[in-house]
Amino acid sequence: GHELGPSDIQAIYDMTPLLNNGYSGQGTTIMIVGEYKLSTPGSNVTDASIAAYRSLGGLPPINLDVVSASQNGSYTNNSDTEDEAYLDIEIAGAAAPNAKIVYVFDPDPLAAATYAIDQDLGRVLSISYGGCESADIQSDPGFESTLVKAASLGITVVASSGDSGAAGCDATIANTETRATYGISVEYPASSPNVTAVGGTEFDDTA
Repeated sequence: GHELGPSDIQAIYDMTPLLNNGYSGQGTTIMIVGEYKLSTPGSNVTDASIAAYRSLGGLPPINLDVVSASQNGSYTNNSDTEDEAYLDIEIAGAAAPNAKIVYVFDPDPLAAATYAIDQDLGRVLSISYGGCESADIQSDPGFESTLVKAASLGITVVASSGDSGAAGCDATIANTETRATYGISVEYPASSPNVTAVGGTEFDDTA
């Protein structure tokens, strides 16, 4: 197996010249949306796994706040949501080592995103969740107005385009991604005109 450290991410996506010229996220706050309860909510949170990742990767200590968007403090606690939380926080920190990161969690990631935007907790919001465009818009028809609000506040929203290609509805409805039997679809909120959709990339690590 090949593990990608911070310097690998920076090299692959040609961030090194920016970092060398002082563009390392200083003065910027990145909001990360998740379902997993990373830690007891609070400011300047220390997490051993994130601290180890940054230390081994030659990054400065993280400036991390953890915020619960849930009224009763509920959350989703399983390995998938845990992996997603750590992945998003650590890679955002590799791209912008000096940025402050605010992790906002809720069982519904769109509710967490709404809270982060309503509270204006940062300048960039990252959402690694999404699903079938028609189903997601029907389940939360008001979220688009939240994205419009984010744009009006000057918040940049980036969202994953998904892992299912055109079979986003199959992934949401039938939990399969083999073929688009529910119709060819893009994923929401990545499909919103108020969001920058971020797709996957493939590279040859033997070159």
